[in-house]
Amino acid sequence: MQKHGLTYSHGGASYDGDPPVVLGTVTGPGRVIEITGASVCPPLCFINLGSANVVVRIECNMSLASPTSPFVPDSTLWVNAVKAADITLTAGETEVFYMANQIPFWRTNIISLAPGGNLISFANYILDRTGKWLRAKYPDSQSALWRLE
Repeated sequence: MQKHGLTYSHGGASYDGDPPVVLGTVTGPGRVIEITGASVCPPLCFINLGSANVVVRIECNMSLASPTSPFVPDSTLWVNAVKAADITLTAGETEVFYMANQIPFWRTNIISLAPGGNLISFANYILDRTGKWLRAKYPDSQSALWRLE
């Protein structure tokens, strides 16, 4: 079981027995983070740990998750969450973006990076409707049921 509240899209520790999430050293999307049940907008943090610029896009998806493994939402329905703007992080720069709690699925997508750039991105704890603190999670077999609550 994960011993901290971080759920990674790019880079980080393993989660409930899954392998660690790969550090963002190549272009492409990170792992999907699910925030269903959040009563407030939780932060998505991203950090350029490298020595060169990284251009990242924050993406969200409102579709239902697949009811079969790997339980992710429709891959054709990812949209840029920051009004058509990509974010450039210089070496060592940190940014925070608050995810709309009405949208269940989020990820970071590395658009470009200079040699030496790398990205780590993660969501922290979320506050549920009962006031309980929970971790953001990765989609699982229950993810396709979230709209039935």
